[in-house]
Amino acid sequence: MASTTIAAARGNVEAALALQPDFALALNTLGVVLREEGRLDEAAKAFERAVVADPSYARPAYNLALARLMAGRFEEGWRLYDPEQHRIHAFRYGNDPGIACLVHEAFALWVLGYADQAHLSRDCAQLSGLTPSRLVAGTGA
Repeated sequence: MASTTIAAARGNVEAALALQPDFALALNTLGVVLREEGRLDEAAKAFERAVVADPSYARPAYNLALARLMAGRFEEGWRLYDPEQHRIHAFRYGNDPGIACLVHEAFALWVLGYADQAHLSRDCAQLSGLTPSRLVAGTGA
């Protein structure tokens, strides 16, 4: 059933993109479908196209960060998240994307067998003031 729904979604999105190739909402949805299919590199390309098509549409940037994290490309994923720029997302989406990304990173690290790093990511999500971009930049606080 799920694969039928995903295939139908992909068909609808591709039809929308045939009519308007730079439709950011459709590009973002295509990325989500591809991500669900496990096609992370293709999903990232769709999210990148959505960001270019409409830079004010925040969700594709968040989804791009998640796709990078899910692919194990943690530094790239964290560089896409700027807590000062994306602070409004906590209100809009009901959670802070940076914290959500830390949780996703912890899960990915755990699955990949890096338990120590997974615990660090989880712990960072619980600390106030210690953000992913600061960790990548090496400033720590």
